[in-house]
Amino acid sequence: MARSDDLEGVELTRQRGNEGFSDFDFPQNIGTDRRWKRLYGSVICVGVIGGLAILLSIIALAIAAKANQGEGSRSGVKLSLGGISIPKPEPSTKNLVEKIAFGSCTSHFVGSVPIWNTGVVPSKPDAWIWLGDFVYMDSPFLSCNDPVNNSQCEECDYTFLSHPPHSCQTGDLDHALAKAQKQVEEPGYLKFLNYMCPDFRSKGVFPPYGTDPEYCPKPILGTWDDHDSGWNDGNKRYPKKFEMKQIYLDVIGEKPSSPRRNSISGIQWKYTLNHSSKQAIDVFLLDERYNRDALPCHVRKEWCTSVLKNGTDADKFDAAWCDDFWNSGGVTGGSCCETDELWAEWCEKADKADVVYPIACDPTSPSFGQMNFRLEKEFGILKVADQMTWNNVDQEAPFCEMLGMSQRSWLEDGLQKSDAALTIIASGSVLFGNPDFVGDEGKCSGDDWECYHPAQLNLIHMLERSVKGCVIVLTGDYHFSDIKVLKPGKGNKYSDRYQTEKLTKPIYQVMSSGMTTQTAKYSTEEEGCSSFREDLAGLRPGGKCSMVLDPSFGMLDIDWESRIAKMQLRDHKNGKKVAKGYDGKLMELAIDIDTCNQV
Repeated sequence: MARSDDLEGVELTRQRGNEGFSDFDFPQNIGTDRRWKRLYGSVICVGVIGGLAILLSIIALAIAAKANQGEGSRSGVKLSLGGISIPKPEPSTKNLVEKIAFGSCTSHFVGSVPIWNTGVVPSKPDAWIWLGDFVYMDSPFLSCNDPVNNSQCEECDYTFLSHPPHSCQTGDLDHALAKAQKQVEEPGYLKFLNYMCPDFRSKGVFPPYGTDPEYCPKPILGTWDDHDSGWNDGNKRYPKKFEMKQIYLDVIGEKPSSPRRNSISGIQWKYTLNHSSKQAIDVFLLDERYNRDALPCHVRKEWCTSVLKNGTDADKFDAAWCDDFWNSGGVTGGSCCETDELWAEWCEKADKADVVYPIACDPTSPSFGQMNFRLEKEFGILKVADQMTWNNVDQEAPFCEMLGMSQRSWLEDGLQKSDAALTIIASGSVLFGNPDFVGDEGKCSGDDWECYHPAQLNLIHMLERSVKGCVIVLTGDYHFSDIKVLKPGKGNKYSDRYQTEKLTKPIYQVMSSGMTTQTAKYSTEEEGCSSFREDLAGLRPGGKCSMVLDPSFGMLDIDWESRIAKMQLRDHKNGKKVAKGYDGKLMELAIDIDTCNQV
């Protein structure tokens, strides 16, 4: 794709010395990493000439902005950038957030993303939340199936990281930065930025700072998922995770001074929209990559055993992945996380009256996972961790982690302190997947919370006991979209799995995934509502086939006067309309904000 003339010559800009965020809640004792300049410099260094070009571009922007200020700020005034005149948008004066748009999974490859022009901008959101896979940093610019000479599809070694020819760029920081640059320069996305951040060009920073109202009156928030981090289905083992984090935070417009850029944790974040208690929305952006354990051993044990037995007849990538997973990727064996199995065996024999039991064995307990243990697996002996001598213990919690202990503690503390009417959990990984599905490789998708069941239960029941208002989980990843409800009480097919008899109110999930026909491509496939896409557990209130297979984006449309919140999936061709699902039903669910019940 050619560079957009709209911002030609303007690189991803990192400005130092700016003030920090004015509205954040982050774990204590976390500082900005001072190694950043050295590490990131190795990634984005373009030489003295490039640096001078950027400086001149910024100066030109400032001059142009000043000239335009003299002409006035009304809609229709021209703003000159690099010799190109474009209409200056009318700035927003509305402060109350009533419409929150969200989405994930743009395109594996560089190309047009029409949904910005036809869907998102016409829907006029007051805020946007990225749910991951904004930039597929591990994919080539063009599909390896295209009949062109694509040098990025040259063969590479089969490893647990790289799958030739489609993901040979895993871990390539120069490629990641170039891919990110192309993504934010896509003309439709520039139009979106023009709507959300009307005067960002005059500030000389690109992409604009999404959570600073001086740059973006309509905030742009976001978390990441696997492809943004540069490794498909990645976890904490990724050696380039710190550097990739910096690139992604640049892409979504996070300030250089943000605490999210620290070196010891992920990009988790809390942001409050509307500060009136009756209209407040607390958005918790989770990071499920930075400290995620490898996939639990039992999830792919049977499949990998079969793959490795097949020897040279096995798929090369499957063989490389399974060898790492089961045999060689860990310190003394495979990379898979065996903690869930070890503790399940210990807990099965443990006395439930033991004070340790709820800490080590009951994921629904408030104390679960709040103390570090080591289980001597050869003898079944339980030991409490000594922080002075166990600083390098790989497995501390009594389960395979998705968030890590620090993030779990931060999240629960933030939830308990919140008085917001609505709590949004932005999760790159799907919380409620398809628990009854069994595929060729085994249960779960291989990358969602269903694979990490104790961690999943812990999060579900943390939300139950800690949130005062209504809980809505926003997620993506699957390349189709739907709405699900976890209902309290007994009698549902999923009740035992999620222990919903302990819940007192519903938990809602809106999955918006697939913003182009490159990712949301299943509408052209014969299987439609079958296999993994069919809801076998009864979580979709509209029925097992109530989902969107075409490109779409999500919307929370809130009427504060009537106290009704509508969860919607919007049509990619007309963002003012609610999309129709595969079953022909409108993809919308409304709740009473004060009772959290459906209306």
